[in-house]
Amino acid sequence: MSIGSEGITSYDRAVGTVAYMSPEQAEGAGARRLDGRSDIYSLGCVLYEMLSGTPPFTGPSSQAVLARHKLEPPPSIRIVRPSVPRGLEKLVHKSLAKVPADRFAAAADFAQALSHPVEYWEQKDRFRPSRLVAWSLGAAGVALFALLGLFWSKGRSKPPDPNRILVLAVEPTSSDGADSGRATGATEALLATLSSTASLSPIDGRRLEAGGSEEARAALARAGYYLRTVLHASDSIRVRLELHDRIRDSVVGRAFAFAATTTGWEIGFHTAQQLVPLLFPTAHGPDFPLLTTVGPEALAEFFQGELRYRESSFEEALGHYWRAVAADSGFALAGLRGAQAANWTEQRDQARPLLAIALPRLADLPPRFQRLARALDAYLGGRADTAVAILRQTLSEDGESPEAWMLLGETYNHLLPAEGPLDSLAEDAFRRTRQLDSAFTPVLFHLIEFAARRGDTVEGTQALHRLKAARMDTIELGAAELMLRCVTRPLTLLQWREAVERSPDKVRVAAQSLSVAGIRQRRCARDGWEALVVFEAPPTDDASSFRRFGAMFALQNLLVAEGADQEVRALWNANELFNLRYGEQMLVLDALATGRFAEHADRFVAEHLADLARGDSVPSPDLWLAGSWAARSGHAGPELRAVADSLAVRARRGGERRDSLFALSLAAQRTLALGDT
Repeated sequence: MSIGSEGITSYDRAVGTVAYMSPEQAEGAGARRLDGRSDIYSLGCVLYEMLSGTPPFTGPSSQAVLARHKLEPPPSIRIVRPSVPRGLEKLVHKSLAKVPADRFAAAADFAQALSHPVEYWEQKDRFRPSRLVAWSLGAAGVALFALLGLFWSKGRSKPPDPNRILVLAVEPTSSDGADSGRATGATEALLATLSSTASLSPIDGRRLEAGGSEEARAALARAGYYLRTVLHASDSIRVRLELHDRIRDSVVGRAFAFAATTTGWEIGFHTAQQLVPLLFPTAHGPDFPLLTTVGPEALAEFFQGELRYRESSFEEALGHYWRAVAADSGFALAGLRGAQAANWTEQRDQARPLLAIALPRLADLPPRFQRLARALDAYLGGRADTAVAILRQTLSEDGESPEAWMLLGETYNHLLPAEGPLDSLAEDAFRRTRQLDSAFTPVLFHLIEFAARRGDTVEGTQALHRLKAARMDTIELGAAELMLRCVTRPLTLLQWREAVERSPDKVRVAAQSLSVAGIRQRRCARDGWEALVVFEAPPTDDASSFRRFGAMFALQNLLVAEGADQEVRALWNANELFNLRYGEQMLVLDALATGRFAEHADRFVAEHLADLARGDSVPSPDLWLAGSWAARSGHAGPELRAVADSLAVRARRGGERRDSLFALSLAAQRTLALGDT
């Protein structure tokens, strides 16, 4: 594949008022009598620019612009902004008709059409209604300005960032499926290639086109550049790009030709390389060492992974990243992106080996990826405070990274950093993620969790609809539905039984999500755990055994929190599936946590001291529990010393690592019990 042509145009800026002249004005004085329809054309040019970001016609000179007004149809607005309704685009194009008779006869007619675009076109063109209806002419002007005016004005408090480039989706000129797929691949490759350099921070323009919060729009508005790219396929593939420089108020255009068999990712990759001289015209710009040294097979898999990642199809993305590192074992960026995809789907057993590919090669990654890799490593390793420190530093330098906010929320949600309160910090981080990237679906489940805990079924249901729209048929989706159903109206015994029989994992996740943050939905949490204990089939493998024991453990914790001590004892007395010793251990833990169950704990200590005196072997966890209760209950004398000494001997003999931890912990407790702080 080769790039067949150099840039065919290069221009500095839109030229004066000729950008808004009607064709009859362009013909010169006396050529045609001007009337109000000429003003309608000029207004159409203004509306076109408000919607697309540029006037309908630009060129290297005034004469070229005027010639285009007279001879060329205006480019499609939806190529740049697919979110603009077709009916509105057709109204603007009608106002830009070359012949005045084909335009609106009067401004009032134009205003009426803008007020009801659906009704105006329903006899001529059927399209899906949009929110962009019911305007007066004044409202139309305000709303049209908001689409791009808000986009740019939100960033005026800060100067445009020369390292930030807004990349609009590559748009094909035909509706052919192959062309659409090629354009999508080119967009992903363009974004991924620009991301691989330390000098540029590309922003996916689809975040703006899909709507989103004001925060997201403000973040995008600070881009120093925005790039629009159009792809036309026939016997060859032609790509035209326009780079809009907001810092210098200029526009530069280029066109390239590719062979008809060129893939989308190849087009995007080479377009990014051709873009660099336009961004850095007088100095050596960035190259792409992370990607130019990678073989084509690995590169193709990586770009496919990026496409699936941005679609939130993380399972598919994960497969592509694995194949990329299989083709090139040193592909650090593929390893990191794969680890992120695995982490968002709770597959930490896959996240760790993928991250291990990236960590020894951090120097090859741009700084933002280096920080994310270190933070993810700390998170997966349970080093909560380290993860928080790295992510806070990252966000202080770039507060508009959805993935950094998401990982920060996960750290607060799943680990126990010193900073608090954890619940509100986690929810804030998840909300920031959603505001910055409304298409990032992993955050939706967490927002549903927090809404369900508050009993806010309206917000929860809205997030659930968005999660369903993403077509993520996952355990989290089923758990989210179950939570909201129960919070709205408690489920019956039969409904819980059916839920357990369909998917015990969905019940587990729902009960677990409602068992934290102050247990504000205690009944639903308790009913969920009880359903798993009562209705789940006897364990047949490690996973089901772990889930069943986890349900009993969680249920007894809720009962302890409620002060239902008799029910706690009854739960463990009725246990027929697990070693009876587990129940004894749990009750000692309950005693340590609450001071209740003291009789059981005293009996536990006495029995194990007797075992030690006889020379019987006592498991290390039991020794630690007995010693901890002796220290807590004020028995710092011979009983505690005997247990502590036994653990210390076991640790010195080179037992398991937990023996050393138990010995250190108990030695510290004994020191405190003796009054030495």
